[in-house]
Amino acid sequence: MSAKVYILFAVSEGKCGSVIQILQRKAGIVVAEQVEDPPNVVVTLIEASDRQKLAQLTECAVASVEKMTECYQSLPVCDEITSYSGEWSKVGIS
Repeated sequence: MSAKVYILFAVSEGKCGSVIQILQRKAGIVVAEQVEDPPNVVVTLIEASDRQKLAQLTECAVASVEKMTECYQSLPVCDEITSYSGEWSKVGIS
């Protein structure tokens, strides 16, 4: 199973195209696309064989566009599929 992380970049005005081009050339990048709204956000999916390699690829991707972005949010993907077998009411959902 591979390790994955989504990264949302808040990109400086007019830099989305450049950020996407740079990210698409980086190792481990599966997707780099501008979202429809808000307009200056690029979503990226990075994938690696393990979490250590994922950390290295993520650091490289973030550093490569650091001067064209205002901030970023990383969203790691769970590496295990889990299911909830109890009742929803026990977790506050009815």
